[in-house]
Amino acid sequence: MSWLRGAEVASPVAVRSSVLYAWTACCTLLGTAIPAVEPNGDALRGQVTYLRVGCYECHGTRGAGGGIAGPAIVPRLIPIEAFTAQLRIPMHEMPPYETGLLSDQDVKDLYAYLLSIPEGRRAKQIPELNH
Repeated sequence: MSWLRGAEVASPVAVRSSVLYAWTACCTLLGTAIPAVEPNGDALRGQVTYLRVGCYECHGTRGAGGGIAGPAIVPRLIPIEAFTAQLRIPMHEMPPYETGLLSDQDVKDLYAYLLSIPEGRRAKQIPELNH
């Protein structure tokens, strides 16, 4: 196949990441529940890591997003595989968190922390906002 000669081929990690992102996006758009996977992480260590590496600067201290800086990542947390792929090879304006900065266990701990954050109340549930 001469047309492939010299063409750039996507790495297996990039292809896997793209498939996971597409699957997650489809589930989100269709309102389908994304199956939760237990990450076997420690939520308390994950909270410390979340603050230590600066996730809160863009995503807020509770994962609700930081306005224009970073999207909300809680309560609709993507599957851990897509979460890990986003950390390692990020899309958009996010620095990569390679294994030298965040171990695989750190990633599981971060995920466990984000899973532990309860969903906030909706505006309808706050009496002061419903006069």
